[in-house]
Amino acid sequence: MISLGLGKTKYNSSVALLDTSEKIVTNGVEIFLTERHNRKKASGAWPEQGLEYFSPQLPEKYLLAENRDVDDPVVHEAALNKQIPFWDFLEKKNLKKFSRQFNPEIKYYPHHLVHAYTAMAMSPFLRCFVLIMDGGGSRTKDIKHPLENNFLDLTKPDSNEEYSLYLMDQGKLTCLFKGFQSFEKMPDGKWISEGMGAMYENISEYIFNSNQSAGKVMGLAALKKPVIKNDLDRVLFQKKLDWSKAFKGKGKKEWEEHFSSELFLEMAVQVQQEFEVNLFKILDRAKSLFPQVEQIILGGGCALNCTANAKILKQKYFSEVYVTPFPGDESVGIGCAYANVIEQKAVNWRPLAHAYQISFLGAKKSIPLSAEIENLFKDFVVEKHTDIADVAAKFLSQNKIIAWFQGRSECGPRSLGHRSILASVKFPGLKDYLNEKIKFREDFRPYGCSVLWDKAHEYFEIPVGFNNPFMSFALNVKPACRDLLKEVSHVDGTSRMQTIRIEQDKLFYELIQKVGEYTGVPIVLNTSLNVMHEPILETIFDAKRFFEDSVVDALVIGNYFIKKNRAT
Repeated sequence: MISLGLGKTKYNSSVALLDTSEKIVTNGVEIFLTERHNRKKASGAWPEQGLEYFSPQLPEKYLLAENRDVDDPVVHEAALNKQIPFWDFLEKKNLKKFSRQFNPEIKYYPHHLVHAYTAMAMSPFLRCFVLIMDGGGSRTKDIKHPLENNFLDLTKPDSNEEYSLYLMDQGKLTCLFKGFQSFEKMPDGKWISEGMGAMYENISEYIFNSNQSAGKVMGLAALKKPVIKNDLDRVLFQKKLDWSKAFKGKGKKEWEEHFSSELFLEMAVQVQQEFEVNLFKILDRAKSLFPQVEQIILGGGCALNCTANAKILKQKYFSEVYVTPFPGDESVGIGCAYANVIEQKAVNWRPLAHAYQISFLGAKKSIPLSAEIENLFKDFVVEKHTDIADVAAKFLSQNKIIAWFQGRSECGPRSLGHRSILASVKFPGLKDYLNEKIKFREDFRPYGCSVLWDKAHEYFEIPVGFNNPFMSFALNVKPACRDLLKEVSHVDGTSRMQTIRIEQDKLFYELIQKVGEYTGVPIVLNTSLNVMHEPILETIFDAKRFFEDSVVDALVIGNYFIKKNRAT
């Protein structure tokens, strides 16, 4: 059975194809992220490119499901048609079958339930909580699903999901409770809500001129110790914001020139603290209802808050905490596709072991052929090696920086070994060099790292065998290692690290292992293969453009080592 999921979301729209003939779910998944192909970060464009990509692969019969955050896709598409001749566009492109306006066979799923099904698809656990929390989910009036009906206040049809807690027990989801929020439009056109995710987005727009910069707010909050302030009225707090003091520029230089340390730091600390306090209230309620549940999966955009995630670990609320590689709306396509096959009993659920947890589920067409690489880079010095991991590791040990491009791209917001910029953590002044010359990021922002799974406990305050394959937690660096890992640590002594098992990514594991042999440290700095305000690279054409404009020292694609010196 083939199932196609349509993520028609406001940000990070996607299409995902799921082939249930594969025994391991990740082997049967291919995700087409709009932003990676139209090169507009967090793009929420209607996913025509993904549908045109998958259409030739579809059999005569297949399952279809869709979701859009906040609005039903039907409502959004009708609004589009009032602005432009959208129905005519679908007719011309032969895409009408992908709209419920014309195809009633498409199944609609509520937003938080889609995230919950994504979590279930990737779950390493047999029985666990699934907590979904984000900037805003489906409207009450659009949540027409038997799993959700007992938790809806139908007197408030325009309230939206804020958080939802599910119990997942051997492939069966049960909703335990939900929280809702209301949005209010201000005279200046801005929307505010009492919801935590929505408030976090508002503050990120205030500080960084982008509601997609919540991760920056989290990083900024670590620069100042919190002052305990209880009973924050979130709506009043947002109404009192003086937007004349907000950052309205773009880029590192402008932000650092505008930076108002006390105002921005205080706001970042306050919103992070408010988020954590309310997150733990939800967890307290969950544990009081079902104290015997020992594991939890976090989903929705709020699950990208690796500082809060680490505090859940530290407080020992659960024996294990798992976050998918794509907790945000990048996963809506796959969540829809998986929901359909589960509910139509087209596949039997099984847990996905940690060894098979991967993130590189991007478009297969982005894997280049040897002839394509050799032709595209014919004006560069191109070397093909039988042991590219050894060649690249030796290069990194000489304090060089590599753009690392391998196979299919990662589908979440973080590069995890397929579209990465890599460097040795022993490179002196590495963080400042990357910020100034390559990534053009604000100076306060830390970099993450990748470490061998079986060695991670030697450098970080974690138990042996701890799994963190998707950089989901900001973990404490051991005191004895803080100087060694200062280039990949934040000011609070934490590092957003990634553990790598050989079963998950053999080549990347071997690269880090070789780096360890050359430098004595089996860890590499790992940051996304892009520059600020751009999506992660997808194709070798993106890679060439990046490489030509960047001062990285080499580009590695497959077994090819490409140098910047042009051939004569």
